[in-house]
Amino acid sequence: MRVIFSILFLMSACTSDGPRQDDTDTDTDTDTDTDTEVVPHNPVETAGAPTVIADGLVFTEGPLWMPNDVLLFSDIPANRIYQWNGESLEIFRSPSGNSNGLALNNDGLLLAAEHGNRRISLTAETGEVESLIDSYDGKTLNSPNDLVQSSLGHLYFTDPPYGISEELREISHNGVYRVGPDGAVGLVWTGEPETRPNGIVLSPDESILYVSYTREAVVRAFPLDNQGRAEEGTVFFETAASPDGMTTDAHGNLFITTAEGIQVVNPDGTLWGTLSVDQKPTNCTLGGEKRSTLFVTARTEVYSIELGENP
Repeated sequence: MRVIFSILFLMSACTSDGPRQDDTDTDTDTDTDTDTEVVPHNPVETAGAPTVIADGLVFTEGPLWMPNDVLLFSDIPANRIYQWNGESLEIFRSPSGNSNGLALNNDGLLLAAEHGNRRISLTAETGEVESLIDSYDGKTLNSPNDLVQSSLGHLYFTDPPYGISEELREISHNGVYRVGPDGAVGLVWTGEPETRPNGIVLSPDESILYVSYTREAVVRAFPLDNQGRAEEGTVFFETAASPDGMTTDAHGNLFITTAEGIQVVNPDGTLWGTLSVDQKPTNCTLGGEKRSTLFVTARTEVYSIELGENP
């Protein structure tokens, strides 16, 4: 099978149980406040029917819309990352390290949360895949699941144990981590072994970090300070069963994949409604020319949903 490496040189980004403050690095204090007024908008009202754009897969995850107008997504058990160009599906990378979540860093380079290799990887400009983060406090990570990069250069990721057996675990807790621009790794949140931090995404103004917790069926919101450090998180929304990957739109709406479909929640925590697909969704992202298409990974299929005009 052919492996396709897309090397990007873009400088823009893609896209309790005892929480702990992350203060392990020395970032420059940068003001990220914005005076832009966000107009409420219910995307469920204008959403079209889902269209299957890929099927016959094993277990899809990690959709990522790329600046060159293609969609990447992971097929975890198949050990592949696929590329969909609007018409056809091709293998982008194989093996993928059993990648799950995908993101771009601020240099436009691909980051992947790899279950199999228990690391966050980075694809260099040469196409070589490098290990970016594989341990915390001298111990191998559990099984990095999902990740997001801020415009200030902070990388946040979840580390539940989905991809490993219990005897391989070196870290006793399940965590949400922050990696500062200087490479220092710190905990945003830590939970007992039975917890399952999963999906992770930033609000449009990057003032809030949202994390879904699959077993608790909640999304927590962590306010972020001007240096990207998280304050104590609180429950933002009680979801349907098994919340997983998430995305946000320009209005601050949060799209949460759950056992019942994609729940769409406005920034004050009120449910707009639920978008349905045939299979249980695992993750979602916005893309297309106007970022008005919702791409949804769901077990053996991938869907697109047109959300209509986004005023």
